Amino acid sequence: MSAPERLGIFLRKGGIALALRLMAAISNYALILCLARWLSSDDFGQFMFILSGVTFLAVCARLGTHVSVVRFLGIYRAQHRVDLAEGIVRAYLGAVGFVVLIFVVGTVIFLYAFKGITNEPYFYVFAAVLIFPAFTFNDTLSGILRSYGNVFWALAPKEVLWRLLTIGICAVLLLRGATEVLNLAHVLIVSGVTLTLLVISQSIVTHRLRRFIEGVPPTRDYAFRDWLRSTVPLWLTSVASVSFRTLDVILVGAFLSIADAGSYFAASRLAELLAFILSTLNLIVGPSVARGQAKEDIQDTQKKLSLVAVFLFASSAFLFLFFMFFGHEILGYMNEDFVSSYWVLVVLSFGHMINVMVGSAGVVLNMTGHETVTMRIMFTTAPLALLCLAIITPIFGAVGAAFSIAGGIILLNLRLLRAVLLRTPFDPSILGVRFLFARNRTI
Repeated sequence: MSAPERLGIFLRKGGIALALRLMAAISNYALILCLARWLSSDDFGQFMFILSGVTFLAVCARLGTHVSVVRFLGIYRAQHRVDLAEGIVRAYLGAVGFVVLIFVVGTVIFLYAFKGITNEPYFYVFAAVLIFPAFTFNDTLSGILRSYGNVFWALAPKEVLWRLLTIGICAVLLLRGATEVLNLAHVLIVSGVTLTLLVISQSIVTHRLRRFIEGVPPTRDYAFRDWLRSTVPLWLTSVASVSFRTLDVILVGAFLSIADAGSYFAASRLAELLAFILSTLNLIVGPSVARGQAKEDIQDTQKKLSLVAVFLFASSAFLFLFFMFFGHEILGYMNEDFVSSYWVLVVLSFGHMINVMVGSAGVVLNMTGHETVTMRIMFTTAPLALLCLAIITPIFGAVGAAFSIAGGIILLNLRLLRAVLLRTPFDPSILGVRFLFARNRTI
């Protein structure tokens, strides 16, 4: 296959991923909007507080497999090592399942033993038993599906279908009079059951897709030492990374109020719109960089990264200006109590704009065997941001929390970009656009 053909396939997959991410963004903000209007401020804040905690714990329980599997399956498929591909899928899903079981059982026992720790412990039981396992398995299955080219089933179940089904079922409950007022228990049960069923369907599709492409492998092989060497730093990196978008909500809820956590969450998720195209294109950038590195196809890979950088810069600049001028109206439409978070939205949007201009720096490092570098950068930046968060939030409130997180995001991404430029032949930032017109580039 020629270089233009490969680039065309890359762009088509990127278009599919972008369309799904766009639908995901629409459904995500539709869910936030509906719940903000249907629930009380306290119930909305409590749900987002719980969801932030589940997201953080799910990343801890995932053990970095959702990133590592993309890298290794990209390499094994390029090398036609079906035995190793089968081995890594079985090993990773088994490890995640074991950790999920420990987390769920431990949470239920803890809440039973310390019933007085919260006024409504069953909320957390619902989250632990229904939402947490599905959250944890989803991204690992998504990584496997992405590696085999099925972007739809990698993204659609959790990012689109779950949210739309939750909105639809909750709306039916309200319209049909099954409940006079939507409360937190209804939302937790509906969202937990629907997501669990969707992830079960996703696992079935994953199994059938792999059998269709590779058949039944005659043997399975395991490279535990290589996987462990890669997965541990990726795991620690993922934990540090997700702390930027979960622990801030949790600390705002702990230091200020649950209602403030809900308002902060709404502004934070709006600001993340600036980076949603980056996260979308990273779904195909990761496997592409892994294959390009394995085949030493540096020029084509750099051109793909440069194309990504162009899209990222244009989208982030537009959204930042849009939020600057219309942020009050957007937040007020969601809930009149959210208008107070305007400056949270602006500050976090600026941090994400710098993140987007840096590009897929973290993905490039992880897919070229520099996971430990990413880990070191994460683990020397995240604690600093979280320390500032813990100190500043009680003094300056939600805006102080936003400055802490935005500062951490900017520092983190500039350090990641510097590492990419020093250790790889790639430049994923907006400055890498110059390579679109380069005729040849080698290691």
